[in-house]
Amino acid sequence: MELNKVHTKLLLFILILSTIFWLGGTIYRAIIAYTLFEPFSLIVKSDISYDILRQTLKLIGNINVYILISYPIVLVTFFLFLKSSKVILKKEGWLFMIMMILILFFPVESYLIYLDINFTYMVLFFDFDTNLALSLLIQRIAALGGLPLIGSLCYFTSIYFAIFQPLRRNDS
Repeated sequence: MELNKVHTKLLLFILILSTIFWLGGTIYRAIIAYTLFEPFSLIVKSDISYDILRQTLKLIGNINVYILISYPIVLVTFFLFLKSSKVILKKEGWLFMIMMILILFFPVESYLIYLDINFTYMVLFFDFDTNLALSLLIQRIAALGGLPLIGSLCYFTSIYFAIFQPLRRNDS
């Protein structure tokens, strides 16, 4: 795989930047969301006041905006990058694995995006009911069992694939 064209390098730059926003936002949202709950449960901590809970839910809604924008950019730029670089996936097994991870977890991410859009729309555009917003957040965290966590681990494995590029075929 060669990155000769400026167009391909620009797509790679946009892909890396949007991936940083997407995965970084996902980590940041998870850290903030799980500070609301008792460890290993979805019960809200008793020492959290109503105002803190409300501001935290708004913060999660703001983080969701970055994630909702950056995930489609990651998908589009990844496939445009594949087309622009004219890569042969048989020779670049690491890139094929990244592509398969993105394709396999697309339905999971689509459902989670649907839940995130509902939560974000309610929290950012209306004077929202805190209990309803909290129930939507809990529904999002509990959605699909452990599949979103497995997806996140696969995405971080993709970073490993991109750095070390295993499964690369040399024809020499």
